[in-house]
Amino acid sequence: MEKRLKKIVTLGVIVVLSGFIFMTVTMGATKEQEAYLKINNQFIEKDEINFIVSNMKSSVISQVQGRYGLTYDENFWNTKVGDTTPRKILEEKVIETLVRNTVIEELLSAEDLLQYDSFEAFNELLVNVNEMRKKAVANKEVIYGPVEYSQFDYYNYLMANNLIALRERYRMSKKVDITDEILKAYEQSHPELIHTEANTLETDLIYMKFVEADGTLNAHKEQLYFSSMNEVYKLLEEGKGIEELLKLYPDVLNYEPYSFLAENERQDLNRYGNLMEAFNQVPEGAFTPVICDNGAYYIGILNRREAGDKRPFEEYKDFLAIKYIEEWIQDDIDALTVKAQVQILKPFTQ
Repeated sequence: MEKRLKKIVTLGVIVVLSGFIFMTVTMGATKEQEAYLKINNQFIEKDEINFIVSNMKSSVISQVQGRYGLTYDENFWNTKVGDTTPRKILEEKVIETLVRNTVIEELLSAEDLLQYDSFEAFNELLVNVNEMRKKAVANKEVIYGPVEYSQFDYYNYLMANNLIALRERYRMSKKVDITDEILKAYEQSHPELIHTEANTLETDLIYMKFVEADGTLNAHKEQLYFSSMNEVYKLLEEGKGIEELLKLYPDVLNYEPYSFLAENERQDLNRYGNLMEAFNQVPEGAFTPVICDNGAYYIGILNRREAGDKRPFEEYKDFLAIKYIEEWIQDDIDALTVKAQVQILKPFTQ
């Protein structure tokens, strides 16, 4: 990240003055909505800056404490660590995130795929969405995801879906040059994407189900189990075993050894499609992230993989095209982020 930021600076991006982000950490958000930054042609107001700071502050504290052993007290943000301070680390992360978010929003807006034109409009959209979801639950309608989105979760949800829409827009409009020769070269440089006949996978599945036996979605369980399974994931990272995890989460955490076999591929895809895709990204002995499938949150542990024969290129070139366009979009975002112009319109003072 530091090398990347230095590159941005050399290309003319004005880095925020000392004290700018720190004041957003130590001061609460006010009702005044004034622009403090201009990124390309977009004005960034104080609430949007605070939104990013609030979601990065704890990770910076953990990063600094983990790397330097620094105690969190009233002097934390200004204490020298190496050749920087925690405040400067936070400033860099916030600026980088704001620039990247703005670049993505500009790309979406150019294709008429962005649902809002300001951070204030985004917040209004969030309020309306949450109201509709709460009414649906009150009327015993089925909804997917949490009953009420946080600001951070809804922003990430929108961006993830908008980038999928952007990928499909580029694909249909042929904005990205794709030929069989390009895709075959891409395939050779990304061996993990090469499709074979169904693998045989020997796995252990641990999961928490949030859909009741009668098929009813339990929204409370869905939220609770998502958090719990992320806790389980962290415990797995720390080296905890399955038996120990089952004791820590009695009655809610389930365990099932499962073999994904070629002859059952169609049924497994219907039941475990997301989980199977996740298994394609992990080596033997590793485990997947938390995956939602079939009314439950899963973590899969891959014990053994036996690869099948390579499939003909024509059978999966559409999949390669999707991955190629996704990477093309990310490269474009990276390039535009480096070129972005940032101006300080109203710096904070201590």
